[in-house]
Amino acid sequence: MHVRELIFQVGLVFLAIVLGKALDSPFGYVIAGVFAIAFVVQWILQRDSLAESEESSLFGVILPAERATDARNPVDNPNITWTSIFIQKLVRESKYLRPFVPNEAAPFMFAYMIQVANPAVQGKDVTSAGQLKAQLRFKLKQGEYDISPGAWLNEPFSSVRLDVGDQRSLILAVSDSYIYDWKMIANRRTSENDMVALDYSRDMPMQAEGSLEINLVAYESGNILQTYTMKMRWPWQSSLDFYGMNES
Repeated sequence: MHVRELIFQVGLVFLAIVLGKALDSPFGYVIAGVFAIAFVVQWILQRDSLAESEESSLFGVILPAERATDARNPVDNPNITWTSIFIQKLVRESKYLRPFVPNEAAPFMFAYMIQVANPAVQGKDVTSAGQLKAQLRFKLKQGEYDISPGAWLNEPFSSVRLDVGDQRSLILAVSDSYIYDWKMIANRRTSENDMVALDYSRDMPMQAEGSLEINLVAYESGNILQTYTMKMRWPWQSSLDFYGMNES
């Protein structure tokens, strides 16, 4: 019970006592009238104050809390989506892999990639996904292989920033010959102070068959923001193949 409510009820009792004792004289009527007016005013003020208090608790506390975000990694409401997997020719630069330019003389390799995006949506609030890393887990009949952090196209470091409207391409596997020698790839370089750490020394097992799980991880908090799974196979005398994509 509010203190003001208690005071108001005690005042009503006191008013009744005063009226009972002072009713027989003109002075008593004046006193009773003054008390009656005072407590009516008190009741009106109490009602308005409670209404303002409830409104303040509804709009001044609850709603701002819903808009709060983590300053370390602003992932309030990103719209992370995946496109279909595609294959492309890439060229290795000193610190990263870039797309092959038609007719250029540089040696190239084939790469399977998947595009990650954070598109804006009309009529909805979409925020940055922040800085992200990718964890790849190949679950094959030949065994499980954890590749982390994954390597990104045109990116010298192991993480990328995915703001609203951005698109990034994650590299899944590379090969010099399309049919043979497919390799898993990681990039363990986290900053300028680290040595170049593109690593595709892990061979894909011959006739590999199983699935690939990709986790997008918030760089600062370590939370998994999105998981993507697909099936994969590498038939004899054929190229590596990814299919049956599923987003969760």
